[in-house]
Amino acid sequence: MNTNKQRLASSQRLALRLLNTDDLDAVTAIYRDNRRFFHLIADINEPPAEYIWADMQEGPPGYDGHKHFFGLFLRESGEMIGVADIVVNYPTAGKGIFGLLLLSEKHQSGGLGTEAVGLVEGWAQESGATSEVTVGVEWVNERARRFWRKCGYHPTGESFETTALGRTHQAEVLIKQL
Repeated sequence: MNTNKQRLASSQRLALRLLNTDDLDAVTAIYRDNRRFFHLIADINEPPAEYIWADMQEGPPGYDGHKHFFGLFLRESGEMIGVADIVVNYPTAGKGIFGLLLLSEKHQSGGLGTEAVGLVEGWAQESGATSEVTVGVEWVNERARRFWRKCGYHPTGESFETTALGRTHQAEVLIKQL
């Protein structure tokens, strides 16, 4: 892990830092620590390395810009406990898409996810790039849908089909004004 990365933002318990391909091993550990999620969406225990690599690099269809792939670190220990990504100014200026929030399973259900969302949203808003954020959540992932609603995201009435790891699911679009 590249330890001399600049902290972009911090909250009470978390620090947000940009990640890159040098951080692939640490990112892989976060993905592999989410067996429940990957079992739910793809009936596998851990995703292949190519999937993780692509997640770090690729934005949504038709997006040619740069997505921001973050590490979420405990401020006290410096341990990376999660990853998140957001694409700003997509699909239009001032809008963004939360593409991913993945916390190690041992750090879930203790308020760190909500804190992480607020941290990423704050960074997006302070960067001047985003005043509205959407997130797509698979219908099969009821736990995540409840979480995003708890974070202030509301259904738009839109849904779409998403395919990951060989499985196709319907996803609900949720939105929040920052």
